[in-house]
Amino acid sequence: MSPIYTMLSEKTETILTGKEYPFDAKQTLKDIWRALLIALRNTAKQLLLTALCLLLNLIPVVGSVASICLIFIINAYYFGSGFMDYTFERWRYSVKESSKGTSELKFLAIANGAVYSLPLYLFCGTFIAAFIGGVSAVAATISQLELKGKD
Repeated sequence: MSPIYTMLSEKTETILTGKEYPFDAKQTLKDIWRALLIALRNTAKQLLLTALCLLLNLIPVVGSVASICLIFIINAYYFGSGFMDYTFERWRYSVKESSKGTSELKFLAIANGAVYSLPLYLFCGTFIAAFIGGVSAVAATISQLELKGKD
């Protein structure tokens, strides 16, 4: 769904700011490479943190509840980070700058990711969540533009 989310994010910014982003094949290849690096890096971190949270299950009841809550927050953060990165990529942030930007806006990332992950985990599965992901991508773009305008 990433190409669709990218287009939604770009169209949202174009509507709100009037700024057009012309297609550039060379830049698209760079963006694909950059997205791959970020995805691999974030997936590794997400898996490591999730595995550490699973160790909490060794503590009866309290550990299980804490583990579930922490895993949800971790996954929401990384989903939200992905949605925010569509905008950071368009703004030509490096991998490091994108990571820093997401870290500075961690509550925004968690909130956007939760909008996507809560329905994904609770009741609708991946098919409907893919459409909800579009809402999260648009929401992340709008939020980032509003925050950028305040700076």
